[in-house]
Amino acid sequence: MIPIVKQLLKYQNRHDLLNSTILEKFSLQQRITPICAFTDIDDTFIRRSQNPNNHARYQKATKNIISLLKRNAIPVIAVTARDLSGVVEGQSPATDNLPAFDVIASSVGTEIWIHTKENNYVKDSIYESKIAKKSNFSRNDIYHILQQAIGELQEKIPGIYLEFQPRDKEYNTLAYKYNVNPKLSSLTTEDAPQDLKISLEFHGTYLQVCYIKRYLKERLTGSNFEKVKIVISSGLTFSPKKTQFSIDILAASKGNAVSYLKKLLQCKAIAAGDSGNDIDMLLNASDASIIVGGCKIELVEEMEKYSLKKIDNNFSLLEDSNSITNRIIYQENDVHKGPESFLKGFLPLLHYFN
Repeated sequence: MIPIVKQLLKYQNRHDLLNSTILEKFSLQQRITPICAFTDIDDTFIRRSQNPNNHARYQKATKNIISLLKRNAIPVIAVTARDLSGVVEGQSPATDNLPAFDVIASSVGTEIWIHTKENNYVKDSIYESKIAKKSNFSRNDIYHILQQAIGELQEKIPGIYLEFQPRDKEYNTLAYKYNVNPKLSSLTTEDAPQDLKISLEFHGTYLQVCYIKRYLKERLTGSNFEKVKIVISSGLTFSPKKTQFSIDILAASKGNAVSYLKKLLQCKAIAAGDSGNDIDMLLNASDASIIVGGCKIELVEEMEKYSLKKIDNNFSLLEDSNSITNRIIYQENDVHKGPESFLKGFLPLLHYFN
């Protein structure tokens, strides 16, 4: 029995998968265990630069990635902090010219959307139910705890910038609570808050944001929300002592989404990422990982906690005592960044699994 028939039998109770583009690619691979590419989008699959020459290089690298994956019938799964609308908007040639990803694990892994043959995206409601139940995520209760914690932290560290991101600010939360379409009524310009994700923004140092993460974790654990995830990701650097950080409070992580999809699709995962919200995906959930050049400080710091056995050039084995097999890691220096290092690392990893 050829692999695709086995896959169809597995998915006979999942009509969203039977009608998906991902199974078409599996049939072309003709592998017993198919391979999928799981990738962060910003600064990994694509990268921007104010330098026109660098920007053109990054765009070329992204096009080459798309061609490589297409030639090898490798499904590409976006695992991103963007929500679905942000990814779909990025598929326009006028914006980021992103491909039609076969699956989108959006909102830092708290939602999964499956691409159909009709070029639509269907939400995986089974995944959403599972992570909501497992994490005991109660948005209203957690939001109230975070409001109190922000006030306490502002007293402990005078002058810090620590606020809810616009989508989660109180005015936007109330606008959607009491109005059917507050955008239409011009009560807000933001999208609705998400059920399983609350995000904060902090400006300061890496040491400060690590302290804030620990403080929030203690507050949530003390209120019986110990299974809720907190991830940090750095953004713009304003000065040596001031960097922009996102602090996401989540029902699940990118790693949870990748683990779920690996089990569902019975596939091998080659994952690529660059920041703190990619850590769980890269170091715990994937079969092989690409840590792209130009990666953020929180990912660099996390990598230093692990024992790596050098294989050759940029390749190492992550020796994990909790895992049956060691994970192969491609770690790029800063010569090649974002999609350039994705491209450089992916083909050898593909050959490795062949």
